[in-house]
Amino acid sequence: QLFVEAIDQGAAALAYSGELSGCHFKRWVDLQCAGPDNLREGKNEFGDPVYSIPEEILRRIEGWYRDRAFLYDNAALAGEGDELPSLLETVERAVCRYDVKLICIDNLMTAMDAGPADNLYQAQSAFVRRLKELAVKHSAVVLLVAHPKKTREALGNDDVSGSSDITNRVDVVLSYSRSGEGAGCDSLLSVLKNRLTGRITRSGEEIELYYSGKSKRVASLSV
Repeated sequence: QLFVEAIDQGAAALAYSGELSGCHFKRWVDLQCAGPDNLREGKNEFGDPVYSIPEEILRRIEGWYRDRAFLYDNAALAGEGDELPSLLETVERAVCRYDVKLICIDNLMTAMDAGPADNLYQAQSAFVRRLKELAVKHSAVVLLVAHPKKTREALGNDDVSGSSDITNRVDVVLSYSRSGEGAGCDSLLSVLKNRLTGRITRSGEEIELYYSGKSKRVASLSV
């Protein structure tokens, strides 16, 4: 969703997803672009609702983000005798060539080549450091997804799985959870670290949000 919002603000955006295939990622982006009012509802073989985008609307969406939306190709294979550039090398080339201003990396563990298990934390620290250097060098925003050590209702910076440098090096740490229990709220957003303004959310100040399984959008309850 932040990927789409960056494009809406006129920026080029690049995403890497180790969780979703290219076609699956594009479908989620297209659903978010279309919004709930532009989706056609049907049923699958189990009687569950499924949603599709009318062809005319889909073509308009694709034309809208063309030349500004880029997705790292997880299926790329090196030819005989060739070696594929690393993810970070590919990202920096794209930033320079297409003036990319938002980079989404989902997620840390699938994006980096950790090497031997005993060097895992060192590799994580080096990977995050290089992302930070890339962001500063090119005046770009890097969104890095990192999973928590375990599921908890309230998360802190120390709950991120892996090296403590993951949260130490970055400027902002956000926690998003689908465990909100407020009235009409099914997810919570917390600001755990904020070098930009210093403002964070305390316990009880979490931002209440609602997730739409139909359009894949996350919105505040006041919208």
